[in-house]
Amino acid sequence: MITVKRTLVVNVPAERIYPYLADFTTADEWDSGTVSCTLASGDGGVGSTYTNVSKFLGRETALTYVVTALEQDRLISWKGENKSVISDDTITLSPSGSGTEVTYLAAFTFKGLAKYLGVVMTPAVNRLGDKTQETLRDALIRL
Repeated sequence: MITVKRTLVVNVPAERIYPYLADFTTADEWDSGTVSCTLASGDGGVGSTYTNVSKFLGRETALTYVVTALEQDRLISWKGENKSVISDDTITLSPSGSGTEVTYLAAFTFKGLAKYLGVVMTPAVNRLGDKTQETLRDALIRL
């Protein structure tokens, strides 16, 4: 498993951040690896599914994400999966001065042949985490 954790602070209240991030269809705006994300079933609440097309190491792949937890203005969690990876993603929001501390945690478990390349993939996953921190900050500042 490879885990990426990034934290940033923005001068935007959690009440504005939460609905934006909880609507996972916005992932293409803030997640640097996401090409597109569409709601496949549900209303966006726990148990809803999304089809997320991501680009990693130059290849596009589709993952099915399920919303696993939502806590108003505090926490959003999804689990994504396809034939080669399981991604457990959680975003937590905490007050920080007049703004919000946003922590993004992603844990990747590779399957099949990809599980043997985990060590090789660690630098690429870390670069993806760094880029996502930048795009997430940029998107949240625009709210």
